[in-house]
Amino acid sequence: MSDVEATLREGMEDLVAARASITGGSGGGTAGACSAIAIDSLSVVEVLCIIDEIVGFEVPQKVVRAGGYASVDAAIEHLLPGIEKCWSKRKRGK
Repeated sequence: MSDVEATLREGMEDLVAARASITGGSGGGTAGACSAIAIDSLSVVEVLCIIDEIVGFEVPQKVVRAGGYASVDAAIEHLLPGIEKCWSKRKRGK
């Protein structure tokens, strides 16, 4: 799961940095600055697709909390258990 976490974190931090640079906000610099910027649930769903290849299946959108997250760290903390649960379910089903 460390690959999943690292990939999700990188994707979300890139997204936050890009959006911050477009809107003129802060966050386009260090990972710490990006970690403190809110992320809407639709953006998280967009980023989820980058881990499909790592886990070997399409991660369902239901693992994302409606309304989004206060930070990258909050998103990661919430997403990982849901992704792991889906992965375990698929592994048992095979």
